[in-house]
Parts: sequence; C-alpha cells; structure tokens
Amino acid sequence: MALPADPCNPKEQPPQTEDGPRISVSPRSLQPQNNWQREGREVDISIVGLTPVEGGQTVVCFGWKLEGGTPDEQAKLASFVRSPSVTREIPNAEKTTTAPQPTKFVATVPELGIARAHIEKDRKDVAVVRELNNTNPIAEVRFIIFDKSDKAAVLLKSKIGVTGAENFCDIPDLMATTDNVAKIDGHRSWQPLGGEFEFTVNTARPIPTDALVKICFRWKLKPGHNPGIFYDSGIPRVLDRQPRSVKIAARVPDKIENAPSWFSQVADNVVLGIAVPRADMRILIFDRDYSPVVAVVQPVGITSVFFALLMVAIVGGLAFFGLWWVCRKRLSALRKANACLCVITSRRGFASLSQFQIVLWTFVVLASSVYVMALSGDLIEITAGTLVLLGISGTSLVASKAKSERDAAREPTLDPVATRQAATLAQNEANRLRAKATQLTGDAKTEADAATQEAQAKADAAKATADAAEAVDAAMKKRAAAINATDSGLRQTAETDAVAAEAEADRKKQAMAIANANAVQTIQVRHPRWSDLVMEEVQGRELDVTRVQMIYFTLITAGFVLLTVATTFVIPEIPQGFLILMGISNGVYVGSKFVNNPDARS
Repeated sequence: MALPADPCNPKEQPPQTEDGPRISVSPRSLQPQNNWQREGREVDISIVGLTPVEGGQTVVCFGWKLEGGTPDEQAKLASFVRSPSVTREIPNAEKTTTAPQPTKFVATVPELGIARAHIEKDRKDVAVVRELNNTNPIAEVRFIIFDKSDKAAVLLKSKIGVTGAENFCDIPDLMATTDNVAKIDGHRSWQPLGGEFEFTVNTARPIPTDALVKICFRWKLKPGHNPGIFYDSGIPRVLDRQPRSVKIAARVPDKIENAPSWFSQVADNVVLGIAVPRADMRILIFDRDYSPVVAVVQPVGITSVFFALLMVAIVGGLAFFGLWWVCRKRLSALRKANACLCVITSRRGFASLSQFQIVLWTFVVLASSVYVMALSGDLIEITAGTLVLLGISGTSLVASKAKSERDAAREPTLDPVATRQAATLAQNEANRLRAKATQLTGDAKTEADAATQEAQAKADAAKATADAAEAVDAAMKKRAAAINATDSGLRQTAETDAVAAEAEADRKKQAMAIANANAVQTIQVRHPRWSDLVMEEVQGRELDVTRVQMIYFTLITAGFVLLTVATTFVIPEIPQGFLILMGISNGVYVGSKFVNNPDARS
C-alpha cells in the first residue's frame, strides 16, 4: 500500500464525532517536562477508543500552531513534517484490568526549526503560538491512519510544546517554587550589552557535577507587548560549585532583538530622568538527561553604552561650550586662540599647567559620573581617591595663583647694577627684533614691527628703572653725607645737595612709572600655545622638567581612570601609589615656582 504524496495533509478527512477516539501526547522522558519535548526526541501518544483499521498504516505529523492571518494562510504556512519514526507499544500481557486500555505509540519529533524561522521572518501578520510567558513554541500533532485504499480512516489532533535539539532557552516555565533562588553578587543589578553579570544560585536539590548551565536574556516589556524570545548568552563561567549552590558569570549577548524604545520605559522606570530598560535573565541548569534541575528568572537592567556616551557628549559639550563662551566674551583679545587653550589661559596670555590640570580632572570626573549614571540610572559614589586627586590639583592651582599674586604685588628692586644690566639686555633684545623686522615683508613685517615696538617700550622702561635706581642710590648717599657732616658749613651744603638729589630721584621715579605704563600699553596680545605647558619664561625660554613630569603623570593617571570606567563601568578607587606619585609631582612643580626667577610667569 502506497501512501499519498502528502500524507500529513489528506484531501479527504474523516468526520470528527464527540464520542470518537481521544488522543493525548506527552514527552517521553525519565522526568515529566510539562508537556514539551525537543526535536529529535520521542513523545508518547495515547489513544482511547481507537478502532483497528484493516490494512491500516500509521503516520504522525508535526506542524506549528499558528495565529493571525486567514485559515487558508495558516494551512499553507503550517508545513507539517512527518515523524521519521512511529512505533506501536505492545501492551503488557501480565497486566489485567477491566478498564479499557489506551492504544500507545511512540513517535520522534522531527526538525521544525527551519519552518518556524521562515514563518517568523517572512510573515509579520502570522506568528507561531507560544506557551505562557512566551517560552517554547507549540506544535500541532496529527495522528493519521490510512486504510488499504489510501484514504484517511482516522485523523486525530493534539498539541505539544517543541524546542530545538540544542535550544535550552525556550523551555517552558517550571512549577513555581521557592527552592531555587538567584542573587546578583554585589550591588549592581545592571550591565550594558556585552557586559557580565556575576550571581549565585542556591537550590534545595543537589546539582550534578556534570550539570549543563545555560543563561538566557530577553527584554521585559509592559503587559500587552511581545517580549520576544530568550537569547542564549553563550558558555557561562562557573566560578564556584557547591552541592546545592553555584556561582556563575554570564555575559549579556551583544544583540537582543525586539528591544524596547527609550520612550516606552520612561513612564514606569525613570530615575533622575534616565530610563534603564529592564530584562529577564533566565538561569537554567540541566542534568545529564537534559531535564531541567533549576529554572530561575532574575530581573536585571540592560543599559546602552551608546546612550551613555551620547549623554557624556551632550553634558561635556555643554560644559565646555559654557567655558568657551565666557572666554570669548570676557577675553575678547583671545578670540583667535585655540578653544581649549582659551579656557586655561592666564592673565599674561600663557597656557597655565595648573589650570590645565584642574580642568582636565574636572572633565574626567564629570564624564565618568555622567557615563556611569546614564548606564545605571542612579546616583553613584565618587571614590575617595578621585576626591584626593581633585584636592591635589586644586591645591596646586591655589599655590600657583598665590605665588603669582605675590610677585605682582612686589615692589620692583631698585638695585643700580641689576637694573642697568636688565636695561642693557632689554635694549639688545629690542635691537635684535628691529634687525629681524627689516628682513621681513607683508603681514610678517607688521607683526615683527609690533613686537619691536613692544620690546623697545620695555627697554625704555628698563632704562628708566635703571636711571631711577641710580638716582635713588645717589640720593641715599647724599643724605648719608649730610647726616655724617660735622662742620656746620659743610652740613648746610650737604643738606642742599641731598634735597636736590632726592628731588631728582623722585623725578626719575615718576619717569620710571610713566615708562612702565607706556610699556604696558604697548604690550601685544599674546596668544597661548600648547608648548606653554612645558616651557618656562625666564631670560629666554627653557624646557621645565618639573612641568614635563607633572603633565606626564597627570595624563597617565587620567587615562587609567577613563579606561577603567569604560571597561568596568565604575569610577575606580585610585591606588595609593598613584596618589603619592601625583602629590610628589605637584609638590615639586609648585616648589620650583618659588625658586625660579621671580619675574617668570606662573
């Protein structure tokens, strides 16, 4: 007898009656699995009231139970697949009972995953029916007996949940129990895509030493929304195994489809105006027969690194824009300067290393805090080490400014020899710039002429200072001579000379003040340079190794903090050695400012 070309979909179906045979399908397993089975494994089919069919041939088919669309579309897409193996169980002859015994068959579940993937990919209006909580899909089972004329004499229908042979995430929920408990280690119950959770599972049942552990993730949406299927996180790491507990580290999959929109989370899960999408982390432990020993669902937060970086860019950009705007408005002469340098420029037009350090640490802490808070949706704790670093950089800035203010308030030294030497050097510098300007043309010559004018004004001020110093020195000597004179006639002459010398000194000091004021007015606007961070202004320019050391150590420590935040999603506790290193570096830098040329910039 030959079966029809499509035995799973007979053209003529026998009539169904209420008092006809009744069918039930259950998984064939050592441990009952809530009416589901894997592809490639066997199910038991029990039929009560089955009438033998002469010359009959039995066929068992499996196809997905569908919802949505029209009945014709469902019938076309169901794609029933014939079971590769169907055997009838021989009843136990020794067992005697007056009750009617069901007829039993054993059938193998065929592979149905390809058909389901095709339906879910190509038809958005037709979906495979799933069990409660959107776990395993449900298959319709057709039990068909064909008579000797190739007609379907019996057609019975039932259903059973089916999962892939290697699909462990879609098994249905087990009976609710308090025996299995999962606890996230630490206080952080969130991770971004690609992050790693560590948790401990405790259970009342012993966990086999060769148990298979699977961790699955899917989004947790509001009621009425489809949360999608669970996604396998891959092979988890078992950190510790005890008879009734196991510590596990599981990585969040890089992609979990059917993700919720940010706006769908705002209404019921907002902290500080930032929504952290919630997800279900399903923890499954199977015995050697692939029967579940533990099935626990732990709610977790799955955050977006892209969203956190976007928040950092927005907040950091606004903070920097505010500083830049103030710099442009209040320091109009520096409008052409680099935006970053404008923020850290001192009143003398130099890029300040101490200001660079405090601004750098401010933005490092700001970016790190916004990044972690955007990931967690909650306030975070700033570590003590980070606060110490801010204190060190702040102390360095305050000490530098104190030194600058002290130098600015100091009266100029009127040493005749020193001031005359300074005047000679200043005039030589003006002559050098004047000679250089004669060799230039165009805009370069204009700038060189301006620099020459400024240098000459400084040289004139230095000469006036030297003249005033010599006049003051001469007046002091005349006054000493008048005091020490013993003869009355000589004393009168010495007093007259002393008064005249003091008047000349006052005139020279007034001329010095006017020359210095003129020099200030001729000073050209200096635009800061990045090299200012490692160079020191003395008689000429020189590389300051204390600045080099401080900026290198600052950049290394800031890089360590940023890399740690990016990889662990927490602001790290700064090692004590780094804190000592930064303290020494800043101390050396500040100390060098007090022993350098007092006229050097700060």
